[in-house]
Amino acid sequence: MQVKNLLYALAGAGISAAAIALSKSFSSCSLASPCQSWLSDQALTTLLNHVGGSRGQEVRKAEFLGYHLTNQTEQDPTYQALKDVWKRVAARTQGKLNMVVLAKDAELPGADNEAVLATSGGRFDAVTANAPIFSGIIPQVANIMTLLFAYDSSEEGFWLVNQPTFQQVLAEKGEAFNLTFLPEATFNAGMRVVTSNSTRVFDQPKSIKGFRLRTPPSAVVGKQLKAIGVIPIATPITRLIDAITSGMVDGQENPPSYIESVGINNVNNQISVTNHLWSGFLTAINSQSWNSWPKAWQIIVKEEFKNQQPRQWAQQESLNQTLLQQAPQRLGMLVVRPNLTSLRHDPKLIKAREQVVMTLDPRLQPLARKLMASDASSQATSKP
Repeated sequence: MQVKNLLYALAGAGISAAAIALSKSFSSCSLASPCQSWLSDQALTTLLNHVGGSRGQEVRKAEFLGYHLTNQTEQDPTYQALKDVWKRVAARTQGKLNMVVLAKDAELPGADNEAVLATSGGRFDAVTANAPIFSGIIPQVANIMTLLFAYDSSEEGFWLVNQPTFQQVLAEKGEAFNLTFLPEATFNAGMRVVTSNSTRVFDQPKSIKGFRLRTPPSAVVGKQLKAIGVIPIATPITRLIDAITSGMVDGQENPPSYIESVGINNVNNQISVTNHLWSGFLTAINSQSWNSWPKAWQIIVKEEFKNQQPRQWAQQESLNQTLLQQAPQRLGMLVVRPNLTSLRHDPKLIKAREQVVMTLDPRLQPLARKLMASDASSQATSKP
C-alpha cells in the first residue's frame, strides 16, 4: 500500500500534519481476526457484553464490524441509500457482516480527503465521496468526472459509470492505495449549481469574471474554472459556510440538495442553475477488509449496491428538482437560469479540458470526448 503517495496527493487539499499519524499500520478487522489478539478472549467478550440494547445484540452476532464514511447528512439520499444497502447485506449474511454508515465523515477535521486517507489506512472500512476528491490520487479515472460543461444531464453520468471500461480502470487504479472500488456502486449527486447573494450574481459569461467561487479541493476543477475567468477557492465542505460568511468567496457550487442539507440557504439568497458539472459519488472499500470477507459476502455486497444504484439515482434527481422548484417559497431563494452555452466554445476552456482529458487512462479518453461533443446524450438511453 502506497500510503505516503496518498498523503502527498492529499496534502494540497488541506490535510493537517496531524493526519500523517494515520499512515501508521492499522487495519480495521473482523472480531476474530489477528488484530484482535491485542485483547484476550476474556477482555474482548467483556467489552462486547457491555454494548447495550439492540446494538449490543448486533455486535455480538457480527463476525465483521466495520464503518463506512460519507460527507452527507443523515437526511440525504446517499446516506439513506448506503444505510439501506448495509441493512440488506446484514440481513442476507445473518448479521455476520455489520457495517455502520457514519454521516458528515464522522466529523473528521480534513473532511472527505481525510476520510479517504483513513479508509486507505484502515481506520475505517469504506468511504463514499465525490469524484473531485479522488482526482488527486487516481486522476487517470476520476478526472473524467471533473470535465466542465461536458455533461448535459446526470443521465450521461449514469451512462459513463456503467461503462465496463470505466469500471475496469477504476478498479485497477485503486489497488495502489489499498482501495477496492465497487463496479456499480457509484451514486448520483446531480448537476451542480452556483449560489450567491444578489450583490454578486453568477448569471452570464461577463459577470462571472473574477467571481470568487468556493470549490471542492480539486486542482483540475480549479484549472478549468480559471480558464473562464472564475477565481476558484478550494475549501473543504466543513468550512464552506465560514468561507461565505467571512467574505472569502462570492458564492459556492454544489448539487441543489446540498443547499438545504449544508445550510447554504441561510447565507445565500440566489441560485444560478448553471449545470456546469455533473457530480457523482465513488464508493471504495479498504482492500484488506474486502479481501478478508468470504466470496459469498462479496457477491452479496456487489448485488445490493447494483440494485440500490438506480433507486438512489432517481431519488437524488427528484430531490434536486424539487428543491429548485420550491426554493423561492420554502427557502426564500431566487432561482435564475443563465445562458452559459457560449462558454462551451471558449478556446481557453477547450484547451484546459483537453489537458484534463490527456491525464486520463487512454482507454477512457474516447468516452471523455463523447461527453464533450454531446455524443453521449443519444447513448444515455438506459435511464436510472
